[in-house]
Amino acid sequence: MQGVGRADALLYFNEGMAEFVGHNYEKSIAALNQALEIVTENKIARLSRASAYMKLDRLEEAQTDFDRVIENHPEYAKAYHLRGLAHEKSGDNQAALKDFDRAIDLDPEYGAAYYSRANLHSNMGNEVFPCFSFFRRVKNLPVDPRWRMSIFRDNPL
Repeated sequence: MQGVGRADALLYFNEGMAEFVGHNYEKSIAALNQALEIVTENKIARLSRASAYMKLDRLEEAQTDFDRVIENHPEYAKAYHLRGLAHEKSGDNQAALKDFDRAIDLDPEYGAAYYSRANLHSNMGNEVFPCFSFFRRVKNLPVDPRWRMSIFRDNPL
């Protein structure tokens, strides 16, 4: 594309994000496609496009974008978290949990991954794990051993 540069990519990206916020996911994808033609490996544009695909239940296309971001940025926790949400939406709970765990391992401060993991465990019928999953990883949060024991007494693992 002659005469097209990073500034144009930024304009397309901003347009895509505005369309996303307005729930115009097809238009968002079209604008993000244009941005990605200019800057092919921009992880934020690719994750944004994958999120738009997810909103339209185009999970295979979303998965392809998530996989590409992870391939190029294997230490980017948000990509694993978002791919986990796509796995969850497609019904692959074990793959979702694996991605949530990887996101947490990469960034122990990433609260959204803890929330998603706990929520999925709860949806799977595991009532105890979500509490311990969250409390175990949060820094400097005191957990009274008596409280823990009362949960085990009432809900044995």
